[in-house]
Amino acid sequence: MLSKANCLSRLFVRNLSTLNQNFNLSTLNKNFQVLAPIAKGHKIHTAFLLNNKDTQKIIPSQQASKSILSDDLQNIMNKSVGQDAQEETPNDQKNDKKNDQKENESKFGKMFSREHAWKFSLTFFGTLFGGSLIYVLVYWGSPKLDENNKPLRDEFSDMSVFFQYPQRAFKSVMEYYEALKEPSTEKLLPDPIQPPYYQPPYTLVIEMSGILLHPEWTFSTGWRYKKRPGLDYFIEQVKYPTFEVVLFTREPFLSGAPIASSLDPQQNIHHKLFRESTKFRDNNYIKDLSYMNRDLSKIIVIDWDDKAYQFQPRNALHRLKKWEGDENDADLIHLASFLKMIASSGVADVRDVLDYYNSELDPLGSFKLNQIKLAVILCESEADRKKQEEELKQKKSSFSLFRR
Repeated sequence: MLSKANCLSRLFVRNLSTLNQNFNLSTLNKNFQVLAPIAKGHKIHTAFLLNNKDTQKIIPSQQASKSILSDDLQNIMNKSVGQDAQEETPNDQKNDKKNDQKENESKFGKMFSREHAWKFSLTFFGTLFGGSLIYVLVYWGSPKLDENNKPLRDEFSDMSVFFQYPQRAFKSVMEYYEALKEPSTEKLLPDPIQPPYYQPPYTLVIEMSGILLHPEWTFSTGWRYKKRPGLDYFIEQVKYPTFEVVLFTREPFLSGAPIASSLDPQQNIHHKLFRESTKFRDNNYIKDLSYMNRDLSKIIVIDWDDKAYQFQPRNALHRLKKWEGDENDADLIHLASFLKMIASSGVADVRDVLDYYNSELDPLGSFKLNQIKLAVILCESEADRKKQEEELKQKKSSFSLFRR
């Protein structure tokens, strides 16, 4: 009696000889060896196994023999796969575990980097920002204390705690930030020149925008600066040696320097200072004259903004109107006359003269009125002088006739 294996082998050989006597068994064995590791645990139909250049000729053969051959080949292939699985060594199993562990670690790393890294960063920066915000609100938002450690009242004291602390902190932080923009040096101007050179006794500090120029914007030209009527006459009257002229503007250097240069092509203005030389307080750019390196009793400030000279208000001519581009304006001519009057008087302290005119509602208007009165007085005195000369001539002529 034949064993099952012998029957299968005879059946296998008989079917092969029936299909094609020239079929090469080595080709079939090679196919088993190549596909066995690939097909671990998976069933592969023998039609795919024999679908190559060596076996294509036998597939279109008898249909019944193909079915028998497929079953036999499938059994042999499953047996080969089972043998390969049993032949795995412990080292191969360890390597497989290590590879699986590495794959899991790489998957975990990718999952952490993508899904958790941004959460960690967000939590860290959120905590940092929240702590900084609380510190700013407590440290900068608390009211100032007096000598008895009692809170001082300010413009935020009447508000709720939820409103006064943030607003007070914001104001304090902004003031601290802008305090970094203090003048970089304690002397904005160089030391006065010494003999034999002549140093003008008075220093004129004048604003550019709103006093000498007016910015205008149009769609076709953009920003342009319009010269005030009488500007050239004004500079001609106050230039050296009458005054040491200082152009001190709230405009930043990058935008103000080219405008200042075009304003004074003859270089009659000695010094030009810009926003970087001011102090920032309560959203205002203040011109601190104590940095000017000049005697305050000899400094005159011309500015339309009274907050710009709030540290030294006595040195300024108050309540000047900002020029808005009026072509019929003539204030620069009157202002030049006012300044020349002070310079020619030789006063020891210009603040005394400024105090007198600042007591009026319109200082420059009061000066113009005084100028008119002075002109009337001069005309009357001139008329009296001429009248006296005429009378003197008549007396001389009558005396000469009497002698004859």
